[in-house]
Amino acid sequence: MGRRWWVVAFLVLASVAVLQPVAAAPEPAAGEGATPARIVGLRIKRGTLNAGQDDIGAFHILGEVLNASNKKVLLPQVEVRLIGANGQVFRTIPAYTSCIFYMRPRDVAPFDVQFFEPKPIKDFQISVKGIVSNRQAMRGVSFSDLEFSIVPAGPLAGFIQVGGIIRNRSRFDYLFPEVCVAGVNAQGKFVIVGQVPTATLQLPRGQINTFQGQVGAYPVPTAAGVRFYVKVCTEDDVVDFGCGG
Repeated sequence: MGRRWWVVAFLVLASVAVLQPVAAAPEPAAGEGATPARIVGLRIKRGTLNAGQDDIGAFHILGEVLNASNKKVLLPQVEVRLIGANGQVFRTIPAYTSCIFYMRPRDVAPFDVQFFEPKPIKDFQISVKGIVSNRQAMRGVSFSDLEFSIVPAGPLAGFIQVGGIIRNRSRFDYLFPEVCVAGVNAQGKFVIVGQVPTATLQLPRGQINTFQGQVGAYPVPTAAGVRFYVKVCTEDDVVDFGCGG
């Protein structure tokens, strides 16, 4: 399965409308503001945004959210608005970021907004929102021994393969570790976002976990590199958000 990349102009907008998620997602804990809103500095990272259509007709709008604010952000999410030939928005598609559900200042989070649309798309707009929070952020998890390759031949030719180790250097025991990987082209634009399974569902303090596998459901032989992201859950996250469920 391949992918066709289509070029359209895009505009990063500031929007304060409430998002309705396309799939079940964690609800804010008691005391957290429940309405996602624009946060000054929470934005699409320059140079990462890309759009394409795969061989089964699904569109993908991919990129990376950067928290350039001085606030902690819970449940970062993007909202894509499709524009038709008449210049009017005819469809709005919201989506949460992949893996990352809580961002400290300067954190980044990948996204892949996937959808089918039979109507012609002339352009699209994209905005970013989240919930300001003082919740304790995950710390002390790092990567090592990272591997990246593109399968050269066979049924999986062109697919990205990755592997590596995540290490818990914190004083906390974490649950349900998830590793997400974004493939990027030579210009730094995102071409795929996918999740890679870890060996176990726990990451105790002082311990390691491994991950290895294929990224995404389609080949990207033009990928020039990858970016790694990790999410882990505390017991409070599991109770408050259903984290890892």
